[in-house]
Amino acid sequence: MVAGFFGAFQFGMPLVGWVIGSVFEPIVASVDHWFAFVLLCSIGIHMIFEAAKPERRQHHVPSLNIRVLSILAVATSIDALVAGFGFAFMRVAILQTVATIGVVTFVLSAIGYYIGDSVGSFFKDKVRFLGGVILIGIGVKILIEHLS
Repeated sequence: MVAGFFGAFQFGMPLVGWVIGSVFEPIVASVDHWFAFVLLCSIGIHMIFEAAKPERRQHHVPSLNIRVLSILAVATSIDALVAGFGFAFMRVAILQTVATIGVVTFVLSAIGYYIGDSVGSFFKDKVRFLGGVILIGIGVKILIEHLS
């Protein structure tokens, strides 16, 4: 399910960007990096705080429901939406391109999920903390790339 969400959003977001890129590019391009930054940092900060709560460590098993998966998939595929805008101005076989992006993301997400599932129980909240830091880092990277 995790790999499916990430793969589907990495497939769909550049396709959406390609479709609407030429019409809305000046408007969306001016704020997309801020949206990605705020969303990723918010999720990352929430993960860090959850990892730091002692009472949650002993009794809480993190759940990946549809809402959480959707938020994470959107947050991590904003840059794919931006790439889709670029595809709108290039001669790209769009279906082949987005299919490749989606399949690669699906496979790597599935591998990452299974590795994380086995290693995650060993490291427990350290992994959640690290995941939060990584999401914040991705948000900062997106913001810096777009502002520079």
